[in-house]
Amino acid sequence: MGMKLFGNSFGDSYVDNPTDPNPCVFNVEKTEQVGVMLIALVNYPNCTNYEGNKILVFKDMTPDKLKSLSKIDPHFTDSGVSPILRVVPSNEGWEIARKCAQTLDLYFQQTLYADLFLCTNDKELNIFFETIGVSNTEDKIALLKKAMNHKGSSATGISDNAEYSILVSVFLEGLYH
Repeated sequence: MGMKLFGNSFGDSYVDNPTDPNPCVFNVEKTEQVGVMLIALVNYPNCTNYEGNKILVFKDMTPDKLKSLSKIDPHFTDSGVSPILRVVPSNEGWEIARKCAQTLDLYFQQTLYADLFLCTNDKELNIFFETIGVSNTEDKIALLKKAMNHKGSSATGISDNAEYSILVSVFLEGLYH
């Protein structure tokens, strides 16, 4: 029988070790949204280390979505919802999580905008939006405006109620002129 070096990713470690957090018994105590990143203080009542508190950072998560989950495993896993970062549950840990989330959000925005700027026509933009799961016209407009501002282009003259096709034309024209 082999020795476990980094926890049990093949079963429920809390069964083998009652001090490990039970991923199905938790309370989301505090959250902070940082762009696409979510910082969460999650308490696992059965866990004894750090009084069961875990500071977790997730990508593409919202407070409501996190609170609706029936299982939050604080360990890194390839299946289900998994944090991308975990820090010591303290005030300093929360600040570290915030700085990391800000840096990661900036990185993901820049990557997203770089991919968006590769689009050369309406069809490619539609494929891009479908790929990232944006289907609402208002969300598309908001993302295009952010991308244009990020690149230094101007969305001047485009109101919040502007037609999507006009904004797409302005966006594409700004890329190639």
